Amino acid sequence: MQNLFVVDFRGETDMTEAAESDRLEDALDYGLIYEVIRKEMTVHSDLLEHLAGRIVKAIASSFPMLGDFSVRVSKRRPPVGGVAAWSRVTLSHKKNEKR
Repeated sequence: MQNLFVVDFRGETDMTEAAESDRLEDALDYGLIYEVIRKEMTVHSDLLEHLAGRIVKAIASSFPMLGDFSVRVSKRRPPVGGVAAWSRVTLSHKKNEKR
């Protein structure tokens, strides 16, 4: 049976220009972020941590203008030997931290 995964992205960036202009080209393109995440979801990972780490690296590389951001990857009905609705991992990227 196929498992369900959910990825949540939360980011910080200066949105002053988009707030004033109401123009899509002045805003962060969420569709492009979705495409980066979708691409990473097609690559097999055994661990949620590895998957989340790849997504964080790909977003940081593709969107260097972003400030701090986090990615949460959730897996429905993880194989834990008991009742668990979801398993979740959240990784954060701090813009000014050395990697």
